Amino acid sequence: MNIPNILTVIRMMMVPVVGFLIGYEQLIPAVIVYILACITDVIDGKVARRYGYITDFGKLMDPVADKTLTLTTVIMLAHKHIIYPDVFILNWIVPFILITKELLMIAGGIVLLKHKSIVQPANWYGKLSTVLFFAAFVVLMTFNNFAINIPLMMLIGRIALGIALVFAFFAFFKYLILYINISKKK
Repeated sequence: MNIPNILTVIRMMMVPVVGFLIGYEQLIPAVIVYILACITDVIDGKVARRYGYITDFGKLMDPVADKTLTLTTVIMLAHKHIIYPDVFILNWIVPFILITKELLMIAGGIVLLKHKSIVQPANWYGKLSTVLFFAAFVVLMTFNNFAINIPLMMLIGRIALGIALVFAFFAFFKYLILYINISKKK
């Protein structure tokens, strides 16, 4: 265990806290914990690269931590009707799309790991997607509470969420092409 891996484990432990806080509509505390979790992601990546602490555990668990944080947050936001307060079905389209994408990526990653011992690091479009989800969730949680409700900011949060979904699917298709190319070499 090194510092980046410890930070990844800490981020994993923050996931249920964020979910719990959103579930009890404690959105500002949820935003604070969510931001702290995202900061651990940035720090662990910088420390790992700078000091050569890149490990297979980190390459595997860092994206798992990111994905569980993202999925937990989007599911809880949908459950509390925060993404689209007036349109029930739209709240659940985003989590459904993300869960489907992540399950397919996990399945492909497991197959690659099992047969090829390859752990794929994150790419720029996946990282951009993560940053856009971060921005969207912070905006949606911050500006959708009883004290601060600004419709324009909610619209900006939804737009950021839509753009994040586009980049998430771009990353999925790039990984799919990589998976197919590696499978052909088998």
